[in-house]
Amino acid sequence: MPKVHQAKLAPIWKRAYRTFREEGWAGVRYKSWRRLGAEALRGWLYWHSRGLPGRVAAHREVPITPDQVRTVAFLKLWGLGDTVMATPALKMLRRHFTAARIILVAPSAVCGVLRGTPVLDEVVELPQDDFLFRLGPSPALYRAFRRVQLLAPELLLVSYPMNFWRIREILERLGARWVIAPELDLKPGRGTVRVPIPDDRHTVLVNADLSAAAGCAGDVPPMDLWLTEAERAEAAAWLGKTHPPKPWVCFHVGSTPGLPQKKWPADYFIELGNRLQRKRGGAIFILEGPDETEEVRRVAAGLERPPRIVGRELSLRGAMALIERMDAVVSGSSVWMHVAVATKAPVVCISGPTPPSYGPWGDPAIHREVRSPVSCSPCWDWSTPIACQDPECMRQITVPMVETVVEELLLQAQTCQKSPAGLPAEKD
Repeated sequence: MPKVHQAKLAPIWKRAYRTFREEGWAGVRYKSWRRLGAEALRGWLYWHSRGLPGRVAAHREVPITPDQVRTVAFLKLWGLGDTVMATPALKMLRRHFTAARIILVAPSAVCGVLRGTPVLDEVVELPQDDFLFRLGPSPALYRAFRRVQLLAPELLLVSYPMNFWRIREILERLGARWVIAPELDLKPGRGTVRVPIPDDRHTVLVNADLSAAAGCAGDVPPMDLWLTEAERAEAAAWLGKTHPPKPWVCFHVGSTPGLPQKKWPADYFIELGNRLQRKRGGAIFILEGPDETEEVRRVAAGLERPPRIVGRELSLRGAMALIERMDAVVSGSSVWMHVAVATKAPVVCISGPTPPSYGPWGDPAIHREVRSPVSCSPCWDWSTPIACQDPECMRQITVPMVETVVEELLLQAQTCQKSPAGLPAEKD
């Protein structure tokens, strides 16, 4: 019986128990349940997709030319920050396939980053961001894949990272003639291009390699968010008529969901904010994301002057427009660091366990990274959980180290805001 049949019929608890006997709870948590969840959903989609209109892809081993492609599907399975890092690849697709329809297939939490942007013609929402870990069937997921198959994409790109589930059967059922994906667990087949992923290559460039494999030649464009005047007006209205005094420094004290080890200590943010305000005045802004309320309140209570909390009063893209106006953004390796790079706001990225391949990708003059001096840093990868719960690498990045870089960026921004006559000019 083929393996995909077993994923639907085999008792999952027996396989999990066998893994527990051999490897303990760590093996069940990090290996068995994720693998079994992906296998179960893969088998369910494979069988139920037989009732969808369309056909199994008839792969062709011929070069991809723009006149052969009417619809391009870009499959993005994880992360707001990873979606921002995929924008150069989307721009390359739009530049090459000028007459094609480009659709984004992504979880609902990710779609808001690029919804309504000129590079996309349609966004197909998947029901939840962890759908590949769910064991039960989902009608919403079925409808999403049905919509993609009705659009009949000739070309399907599976973006990086977090695409190492074995989804070969799902991709075939979507009806694409060509599938371009990272060289991970995707099995080779006719019409499939498997792009290698060097360990030291930045995620932006890996996604650009996917577009290049589809025939998109030329330089890799910068990241972009295509902010509109309405979104900038939303940020201006939130600031109010009386703008806080300059400079504006924004903190993101949180981290990627599920990875608290990537956080810089809250006490360090408090000390940095007080030092900057004593020396330069200005205003401190703090971004508050989901499940970050307690830590944001702790930092706000420790500052000598009350900061402005950027919370749910702003939409996601309205908050991005606010980041565009900042004189400096201090953050760990998170979505807001990538947003700052995409909006060309000066940023200081504090990196401990995060490898350089997920760091700031932009102008090194204003997009700076402060990396830990600890020898075991970096240690994190999507396939490797962080072992230590209180990483020494983040605590070894001291406040003076970050303050020095922030001061350089503020001085540089102050110089750029001077007109040729020496008169101050507002940044915004």
